[in-house]
Amino acid sequence: MKKSVIALACLIAVAGFLAVRAQEAPPTKKPAPDQDAAAVMKEKLRYSHELLTSLAREDYPRLEVAAQELARIAREEWASNPTDEYRTQLQVFWTTLEGIESGAQRKEIDEATLAYMQMTLSCVKCHKLIRREQQQQ
Repeated sequence: MKKSVIALACLIAVAGFLAVRAQEAPPTKKPAPDQDAAAVMKEKLRYSHELLTSLAREDYPRLEVAAQELARIAREEWASNPTDEYRTQLQVFWTTLEGIESGAQRKEIDEATLAYMQMTLSCVKCHKLIRREQQQQ
């Protein structure tokens, strides 16, 4: 129980940090996003939100489905960006989703929560990579 409380507190802290960052003013030099990429990102965010909601409610079936859907999207993205760095980030993303799915199947909230936090870190790293690639163009 104590581990669950600590994990949930960490999860809330990460979510709060991300919410604050999302409300900050966007950088002045921001390239216009590709329409397809924006639609994919919106879908990924929807499933990421489902993951967080499912973790908070310990809704294991919904947690498993959301992880599977994010993995499906990542498989589709594999072909859209051929760079080695991006594909490495996708592999990390897949691994974290497998951890979430495994935690959901075994009804291990701590395992799923830790994997979710790792997934969040992989998302941040990937977006950092994409911003760097865009700046170099």
